[in-house]
Amino acid sequence: MTLGFLPVQHAIAVSFMENFNSNSTRNIEETFYIQMQRFPEPPHVQHTFYYKPKFIFVILICIGFLLPFANLTKDIVNEKEKQLKETLKVMGVNSWMNSAAWYFSSLFYFGLLCAAITIMLCTQFTKIQAVFHHSNSFLIFLCLLCYCSSLISSGLFIAALFYSRTPAMCAAFIVFFLSLMPYMHLVLVEQKISIFALIIFCLFPNAVLGYGVGIWLKTEEMGIGLQWKNLNVTGSVSLQLSMQNVLFIFLGDTVCFFLLAWYIETMFPGKYLEGQPWYFPFTSVYWTGNKKPKTEVIHSFGMHELKPEYFQKEPYGLRPTIEFKHLTKTFRKGSKPAVKNLFLKAYRNQITVLLGHGGSGKSTAVSILLKKYNPTSGKATIKGCNVSIENEARKIPRFLGFCPDYDICFDHLSVEENLYFYCKMKDFESEGLSSQIDHILGILDLELKRKSMAGNLSACWKRKLSIGIALIGESEIVVIDNPTSHMDSYSRLIVWEALKAEKVFRTIFVTTSYMEEADAIGDRMGIIDEGELQSFGTTSFVTNLYGAGYHLFIEKDESCKISNVTNLIKNHVSDSKLYSSNGTLKYILPLDKAPSLQFLFTELEEKKDSLKISNYSVSQITMTELFDNVSLKAYAGSYAMPEFARETLDDSTGVGDDSLNALFVKERNEPFVLIFQQAIALWKKKFLFSIRHISLSLSQILILPLIFIISNTFTGDEIIPDHPLHLNLELYNISGKTFEVQYSVNPSNKESRKLSDTFASLFKDPHKANILDSREETMNEHLLEIAEENPLEYYKNYFLAADFDFNEKSNIITAFYHNKALHSPPVSLLYVHNTILKYLTKGNSAFSFEVINHPFPIKNPRLAMVKKTSSLLNSFLIAQDLMFSISIVMAGFIVPLVFERSKQFKKLQLVTGLSHSFYWILTFLYDFSTYIMACALLVLTLNVTDLYGCTQHQQLARVIFLLLIHGIVGLLFVYCCSFVAQSASAGYMYVFLYHMLGLVIQFSISVLEPNISRNTYENLDYLFSFFLPCYAFVQGFLNLYKNCINNQGCNNEKILMSCEQNGKFSDYYELRCCKETCGNKCYRWEENFFAWKSPGIGKHIVFPFVQIAIFTIIIVLYEHKVFSRLMIKLLNTLLIKKKPSEEEMREPESSNSENSLRSNECLVVRELTKYFKKECAIDNLMFSVSRGETFGLVGKKNAGKTAIVDIIAGNLLMSHGRVYINGKENTQVEKKIGFCPEADALFGFLTGEETLLLFANLRGIPQSQISNCIYHLSKLLDLDHLLKHMVQNYSSSTKRKLSVAISLLGTPSLIILDEPTKKMDPASCRFVWNALLQASNAGCTILLATQRMDECEAVCNRIGMLASGVLVYTGTIVDLKKKYEGYTLHVELMHKSLSSRAMTSRSNTEEARIWIEDWFPEAILKADLPNSLYYYIPHCEIQWSLFFRTMENAKRQYKICHYFINRTTLEEILFYATTVSTVKEKMITEYLKERMK
Repeated sequence: MTLGFLPVQHAIAVSFMENFNSNSTRNIEETFYIQMQRFPEPPHVQHTFYYKPKFIFVILICIGFLLPFANLTKDIVNEKEKQLKETLKVMGVNSWMNSAAWYFSSLFYFGLLCAAITIMLCTQFTKIQAVFHHSNSFLIFLCLLCYCSSLISSGLFIAALFYSRTPAMCAAFIVFFLSLMPYMHLVLVEQKISIFALIIFCLFPNAVLGYGVGIWLKTEEMGIGLQWKNLNVTGSVSLQLSMQNVLFIFLGDTVCFFLLAWYIETMFPGKYLEGQPWYFPFTSVYWTGNKKPKTEVIHSFGMHELKPEYFQKEPYGLRPTIEFKHLTKTFRKGSKPAVKNLFLKAYRNQITVLLGHGGSGKSTAVSILLKKYNPTSGKATIKGCNVSIENEARKIPRFLGFCPDYDICFDHLSVEENLYFYCKMKDFESEGLSSQIDHILGILDLELKRKSMAGNLSACWKRKLSIGIALIGESEIVVIDNPTSHMDSYSRLIVWEALKAEKVFRTIFVTTSYMEEADAIGDRMGIIDEGELQSFGTTSFVTNLYGAGYHLFIEKDESCKISNVTNLIKNHVSDSKLYSSNGTLKYILPLDKAPSLQFLFTELEEKKDSLKISNYSVSQITMTELFDNVSLKAYAGSYAMPEFARETLDDSTGVGDDSLNALFVKERNEPFVLIFQQAIALWKKKFLFSIRHISLSLSQILILPLIFIISNTFTGDEIIPDHPLHLNLELYNISGKTFEVQYSVNPSNKESRKLSDTFASLFKDPHKANILDSREETMNEHLLEIAEENPLEYYKNYFLAADFDFNEKSNIITAFYHNKALHSPPVSLLYVHNTILKYLTKGNSAFSFEVINHPFPIKNPRLAMVKKTSSLLNSFLIAQDLMFSISIVMAGFIVPLVFERSKQFKKLQLVTGLSHSFYWILTFLYDFSTYIMACALLVLTLNVTDLYGCTQHQQLARVIFLLLIHGIVGLLFVYCCSFVAQSASAGYMYVFLYHMLGLVIQFSISVLEPNISRNTYENLDYLFSFFLPCYAFVQGFLNLYKNCINNQGCNNEKILMSCEQNGKFSDYYELRCCKETCGNKCYRWEENFFAWKSPGIGKHIVFPFVQIAIFTIIIVLYEHKVFSRLMIKLLNTLLIKKKPSEEEMREPESSNSENSLRSNECLVVRELTKYFKKECAIDNLMFSVSRGETFGLVGKKNAGKTAIVDIIAGNLLMSHGRVYINGKENTQVEKKIGFCPEADALFGFLTGEETLLLFANLRGIPQSQISNCIYHLSKLLDLDHLLKHMVQNYSSSTKRKLSVAISLLGTPSLIILDEPTKKMDPASCRFVWNALLQASNAGCTILLATQRMDECEAVCNRIGMLASGVLVYTGTIVDLKKKYEGYTLHVELMHKSLSSRAMTSRSNTEEARIWIEDWFPEAILKADLPNSLYYYIPHCEIQWSLFFRTMENAKRQYKICHYFINRTTLEEILFYATTVSTVKEKMITEYLKERMK
């Protein structure tokens, strides 16, 4: 009692007690000898591992789970994005079952990670002991496993909120870091936490783990470790959470997040599934599935009774297995029905086909059949089970196999494993599983891909695998949507044959957009358009309805009487129709009359002279022509077209001369006006993006002030307020726990017993005193025993004790105090004083002592702040808050940039007249203004809250300057990242992780700083400040904060005077301000804030200017493709070998133009070569396009068309060659072309009108003419009624029309279009073709890349046929037809036995093949399939009567089911001339090339 306040406290108390001891001969100090003693310490535990700072352990352990957690979230959402979750739901797997599967499978892998971490922490690998040497390793593992359990559930919860994997992964990163922030802040303020804050705290798994790790470290430091017996020991006096509580919190979080994920997934199951209402848990329908069907009248009559001419009567006596009864589906109230009154039946052993273009409603019908949507009215049944009633629908997955319009294979499984998985899901018997897989692999030609991973397959192979999944397991009902999309012609034939072979004992329902496919596989066919079924019946019924059959072309003399010819034909074919009599007679002969055609042709040949006929030929009507007739019903006025009429384009489009002048505007604004016009247009686009992505914009603007406000709320005041503090035992009773005060007494002395009883009476409920006989055990021994049994409780719940003894002279009272508890000595002494006082007053409660600590002895509040700035945790919290918030701000800027680049929207803006530099300047100005808004709110927050000394104007100015400088650097860095990010979400993640990397490096250097030399620290600071702008930013901000506070504390007259006097009259902390005398323990401060040496921010200001220059150069290099050019030059030296002799053979016309360009040539391509790695995609290509000409570049998929178009448009660099546009290199004239890429380069957040306005302004069209131009252009392309709608809601056909409209704006001299009518219906195609014709008439030069020969025939003056990057033909369509005259023969063979499900034997196929090749020696086999043979017959004279007679006679002998012959169409010519997929096809291609020469 000789130090501090204790002597004063004791003197005052003794003086007061003397008043009650007046009758005694001895004074108080003689009667009561009071002494004080600290609690005894348990044996010291020697540690070879340093456990501080503790939060480092939390960060390191959590970081180990970051990537697994993010990948788990991404994989779950990836399953949803690929609609595999919907697939599993159709197969009967509920949402909670799928989530449970993800939970347990992930828990296994996370458990392995937990085991690895536990081994690393609890195993001694070297002489140094393990990190957790004393702890139970199983408990460590159990805690980590429970943490992983809650982490997995939180991942399921996050995944339930997203439909795209990359945003989900970004959210996982952000949430992971956010869940760690509460622990980092609560380390400082755990004394202030409330019940509500504790509940919120428990919802963050990382924060709870941090608290748990703190308990591990505390027990380990005490030498007892985490054991089963101390699970109830709490880790914090204020939180009162034990390790047992932590484990239960983890399990509670698991259940909580799992239930939330289940609830959200059920309400919002996906983009293509209908969810339950919000109150579904309280409905009996959800749990039981017993749903009463709607009370509605379902008519029993079929459509054939209403429209017998279009709907064939249903077969009698057959029971349908799939049935749609007057089904209607409307997605939004008041909108047009997607499916309207659909009535259709499908039967066993048949393939029923629903045919329709995209958007006709066929996929909606399939979705209803697969339980994805509920019908608005009507019903759909499978084997009598209503798909809308849950308890009936649960029976369907047992016999259902399906393949939607997307692939349903799992990428991480092989082909065989996918088939095995789905076969087991269908509960197929294990005994026949292997043979079933072999069978499916065989019929679909998948055997070579058996062991290949599904993710590595091409789109064609994936589609075949998905069909195999639908067929496997002997499914009774098979539903397939668009089975052969993304397939080549040969693969289509394989799939068709497989479906026809597998229809036995099955009901197969197929939807398709290809008439050829419907005709090839369908037993019954329905045609749907705009949601309504137009016709339905057998395939022959429907095709005949729309004009299926043969074209008969008769060349007549001038004296020929058409009536005589017509009468002769009708005598044999009564249903024949004449539809053209100008020059050449053209008749339609029905397909079902093929057997009688032999007699018709015999009589025609005999009566040629009398009928005045010179020649005749026959060709089958193509299925594409038939299907176009159905889609073009608007032109014909009827669903069926009784007469065949090929639609031709009319040059008059209803647009007058004045409208054409308004449409094709050639005027442009002056340069100064153009710059202003483009700036306004670009800023308006950026503003609309911000408004329509309001969550992203608000997160950028508000995150900086919000994070710092929340941080300030958590951390509280910098200086503890100076309020009176009453010292007593309740000071430590924060949690309300009962204290047990220990006291010992020697019972042999009566006075000692009375004193001890008086001491015990001071403690009332809930606290109590525990008496000890000092003769048996001393107080020191007793306290040591408690400390050894439970050190945590010893340090947290024992604060004072007393020992009462005596000697000959006086009573000896020893007051024990806990030296680690604040104010414990005065509190312990207080209770001893009160014991004596109560003893002297004989228990009079009116007298007692009270001790109050006030005021606090803080000599210099500023020095307290200086001391706080040196705290590692405090610095980390500032850095964490700053980097996390600034990463959100900066990452938001990359989203629109990557979106524009990946969608080619940026390129589209550049080719319309916007320069590269102007684009980046305008983008920077808009982004920087957004950044300034965020910084302004931050500065306002700092100024109002007085955070980091920012109330001083000079400090505020320095903070603003630092923010602005690093804002410029950060934006330029983001712009550099936008060139390499593959998607907007990936770019967001890159920028976020980059800033987190800066945080990790800054923190690592801060941790190393005390253990390394000053020079080493400065060198590291220089290095990372130069190469990492984010590090320079956070370190500069920390230095600015520390230097400001340290200057306030140290740079004042009193401290400086004390330092001059060598520290006289100064305490320890003041001496640390003296730079000359404090040595390595100095507070670091510099009077010049911009000093080069830390904590000055000189280098953090100068280095950014260097980085600005570097990033600007990188942007310029990327923008001008310098890196790509260097790579191409390197590849040129290694790969490209010149072929001088071959160049002349390729394109003779180019030899005359090698040294000069013709004045009438708008586009010239010379020796164009392109390599992708080692593969040559374009080989020495040469062609030219004259001004005003429309040139068609036609070829099959992967022929090289898109690569050529991208090279000409400047999107792709060529390996070798030259491209000239209007006599100049294509890199210099981008602004003069219109461009329509293959993928729609559109911004979904803009409306159609806003998109056209943007590009009209970028082209510089005068403002007075823009409205008229857009109006007439939209009318021309049938877009006028959709201009006010958002582009993201457009159909694929409308998006293509909008892309074409953009390319036509402003009448550019050259228009480049890549697949402009891709996925379009025939009516939309004709709108586009009419627009192109009008543009050509206006003088535009058009380069059209397409796969459609009919498109080239309608629009192009010349075409170039492309095969594997080589032009095999250049010329007109008319010349092409003459060179490739011939016929295509398709022979379909009968099945050997339907009952055995066996296909035609190879011997029968061989016999038919040998017979055909003997009969037609020139016939070339194109495809040899088990049930079909396809032949190409070059042009020869065919005697048609003999042909049909011979084929009819051979039907029975060679088991021919059907045969078809037609003139080789343009599409077939393209296929024969450009397809090189088999040896036989290669021979045909070479043969055709020779003929062309």
